[in-house]
Amino acid sequence: MMPLPPRALWRVTGADRVRYLNGQTTQDVSRIAPGAAAYGAVLTGKGKIVGDLFLAVAAADGALHLDAALSLRDSLRDRLEQFLIADDAAIEDVTGAFALAHVTGDAAPVPPEGGLVFRNARFGVPGFDVWLPQPAASTPAAGPIDDALLARLEIEHGIARWGVEIDAETLPQEIALEEGNRGLSYEKGCYVGQETVARIRSLGHVNRRLVRLEQTAGPADLVPAPLLTSDGEEAGRLTRLAPFPDGTTRALGFLKRKFLETPPELRAGERRFRVLA
Repeated sequence: MMPLPPRALWRVTGADRVRYLNGQTTQDVSRIAPGAAAYGAVLTGKGKIVGDLFLAVAAADGALHLDAALSLRDSLRDRLEQFLIADDAAIEDVTGAFALAHVTGDAAPVPPEGGLVFRNARFGVPGFDVWLPQPAASTPAAGPIDDALLARLEIEHGIARWGVEIDAETLPQEIALEEGNRGLSYEKGCYVGQETVARIRSLGHVNRRLVRLEQTAGPADLVPAPLLTSDGEEAGRLTRLAPFPDGTTRALGFLKRKFLETPPELRAGERRFRVLA
């Protein structure tokens, strides 16, 4: 069990909760099975990401449980409530009432007393989120997961992080939100920002894309930097780097569209990188 860093947490109830959130997020909330969670994003009318989050459906009562980066606690809740007028839905801030942990594997842990368990491939592999009521004797004694390990998990599976790869200028397709139906539905009904999302789909591309990279040469250096081609043309930028147990350094970064189909060798100062499939 890996305790996660503190997250902003909300509980959403009311007869219109699913319909309302379906109109506010990129994820098709109606398709999330009871006892499961799914990833998604909330957009502006111009299709830019306001915040990314996980949405979970409680098996017992169908209430929705949301979690997002702690820095989004106020701004994302305000955005989620922006169009909440005559809808029968209430968003309750339960930040601090629960701690989040994650268990990898296919075997579901026993729900703690007063807590919840949701199936969720949060880090790109099968696993379960555990909502632990606070304070509780069942809370893991260890502190939150080490950020270096968290970075390796995210880099290995191409998972963008709010405040690093994702900000208020990011489009959903730039972080591959549509791949494998991870967090972007093209089939559900209208939602805020859908027009831009659909237009990008019809054009077939965005101007940049998040990619995974591996360092092939150069000094050990985990500092993000612009990525250049061999002839000095700017091709993108590194956003996060981490050393891996096998001795390699891998990274996340954005690559311009013209280099995506046949990525060249890339450099950042004396360091050399290749794009991973």
